Amino acid sequence: MICMDSHGRLFNRIAFFYQLRTPSLIRKYRNHFQDQEIQEKLHIPKRGKILDIGAGTGAFGYIFKELGYEVTCIDIAPNMIKMCKRNELEGIVCDIIEDGIPFPDNSFDLVIAAQFLHGLQSDKRKKLYEESKRVTKNSQLLLYEYNVLKENGLKARFYEWIEGGFYHEFRANGLNELRANFSNVYIFELNNTHAYYLCRKNK
Repeated sequence: MICMDSHGRLFNRIAFFYQLRTPSLIRKYRNHFQDQEIQEKLHIPKRGKILDIGAGTGAFGYIFKELGYEVTCIDIAPNMIKMCKRNELEGIVCDIIEDGIPFPDNSFDLVIAAQFLHGLQSDKRKKLYEESKRVTKNSQLLLYEYNVLKENGLKARFYEWIEGGFYHEFRANGLNELRANFSNVYIFELNNTHAYYLCRKNK
């Protein structure tokens, strides 16, 4: 049985309320991917396999399913995985920090994560990078996260205070960490608050 920390327990309790937001989140991510620049830089074959980590209700993974990819979701919160399955996505409960990602090397073409990284301390982020590189064929990771190139507003800080994340540490160190762990880091700024980070090693 997985032992959740306070962060995991919080998200397990609010899974139902996150599910209410899922349609609007899907629309948001779908609009982002109408921009072909991101898709063109992704090195994934048609009907490739994608792993959504810290998936929540699966809103981010859902748009990749719409694009024809095979998506698997993992999350530490059982109630979040129940919502993934309600949204017609494959999902398993897993603590990737303590136990690693439960798949063999090179199982996926891409690992994705939305608003997950900033909730982890630096040592746990490192574990995520290592595991993501291990399970992907070209060490490819796509993140939807806070824009570390800009100073985020009070609203973002307030939400992170409620969630108990590591927003300030991620803003200070996140980009340097990504560049230390991946040969190429492409940043697609959406606005002052959020950006996509496409990370991979050189072939």
